[in-house]
Amino acid sequence: MSVNQPVRVWHGRGASFGSVVGRARLVATDTDITAASPDEVVISRHATQGLLPALLGAGGVVCQTGGLFNHLAILARELGKPCVTGCSNILDEVEPGCLLRVDGSSGVVEALAPSGDATGPSQARAHQPDPATMVPLLQFGRFTAAFQPVDVTFGFEAALRTAALVSLPTAFDLGDPLELAVTGNRILVGRLALEELVNLLVDEMAATTLSPAAIRRRHERGCAWEGWDSIARQAAPLALLVAAAQEYFLLNQLTWVAGIAKEPLAKRYEEFLESRLSSIVAVPGRRELFLGSLITPGLSYILRAGSGMPAADHAGSAVGRTGNGAKKTWDTSKLIDGDGEHRAAMSRLREHLNEKDFRHADSYVTSLTDLATVTEGKNTVLSRCSQVLLGDDRNHAAVLGAMGLSAADVADDGDPERRKRLVHTVVDRLSGVFRPLSGELRQAEGLLPMPASHLWHTRPRSLGIAHTASPAGKEGQCTRTPTWW
Repeated sequence: MSVNQPVRVWHGRGASFGSVVGRARLVATDTDITAASPDEVVISRHATQGLLPALLGAGGVVCQTGGLFNHLAILARELGKPCVTGCSNILDEVEPGCLLRVDGSSGVVEALAPSGDATGPSQARAHQPDPATMVPLLQFGRFTAAFQPVDVTFGFEAALRTAALVSLPTAFDLGDPLELAVTGNRILVGRLALEELVNLLVDEMAATTLSPAAIRRRHERGCAWEGWDSIARQAAPLALLVAAAQEYFLLNQLTWVAGIAKEPLAKRYEEFLESRLSSIVAVPGRRELFLGSLITPGLSYILRAGSGMPAADHAGSAVGRTGNGAKKTWDTSKLIDGDGEHRAAMSRLREHLNEKDFRHADSYVTSLTDLATVTEGKNTVLSRCSQVLLGDDRNHAAVLGAMGLSAADVADDGDPERRKRLVHTVVDRLSGVFRPLSGELRQAEGLLPMPASHLWHTRPRSLGIAHTASPAGKEGQCTRTPTWW
């Protein structure tokens, strides 16, 4: 088969450099999660731990959601596979087995046609999401490994997590709580207010008045708090449960801060490199330098050691659990030398940048790693805290009582307005808990402030940047050789 012209094009976020041509392997249900081959491109709706057996052998990865620090993007960089994230609706629009070209540098995914097909480039379509007044940020409930919802009850835990999000502006003295909407099992917030909040937070991070390192340390300290073990071992007094509820609320706010800030901060880093390297490094080389500097071995929660999670061992395998809970070992001997690729990228940046600009770049990378470390703990250490606090019925009832709530108050009947009222009640009852932390997190960490041109209030709102596709490989062959060598 001769690969030629695209019959459809999707634009996402290039998250792990390289190019591959392969057949679409759609992961829509748990039964789709089987070992993939190098001539297949795995396409998933969301990033979950259960996708690992399909991802290890695949030639490339495409995810409908997320950005540069989506769980799959972090994993793809560690595996050395091309990855594109944020391709809206692609799982529903691409045909199984369709031949795709995936460019992990430019973020372009193309459905290809054989030679002689009547469909040519003039008919190629680009899928771009329409702007909306509300943006979805959270899906609640329990999900399968393929992210199929199996229980969409909006319980007290979901209310706590949502309250942690909508209360962020008041927690940082940056405005009123975010506007909230509930549609199905999705939580949406006002797009403009969220963008305003995110850019103000990222401005502070760029100026080092809000330290990602402090966010990471406070998160680690909270997850390691000895109260969690005390509650898990024995019947806990009410005062300890109340302290744990407050700590859990704070940990969720820290996770939200890291989650909403890391992608915009990464875009600013990308723009910074563009402004410094545009005249001396070709476009593909700039993208690969940028993505190479973000490779962080050991960061992916999917590959890290942990309870019930795949964990890389010294023999070059990963031991974890399949979707039905059975133990399974996967070969990870083909992992790239992530440390080597990261060091090589940083070394090349040092060659191209002056000392001050290199320190700026290094500060960006350090800050992004700090934020991603916090969000990668969402499904591990933070989940453990939730289980300790709310997994026991007595503890759950005691925490509700301390907040002046009853089981009837948090019973879910599916009414969106009642769900909203519960969130606002939780915000009111826990108001002020996070406020004292603002000063602690806003202490400077001694990192070099970013250039003033990269502060939002001096720049246009648009953070987009043009990309140019890198050369494609043959079908089933990943082209990953850095063009800046």
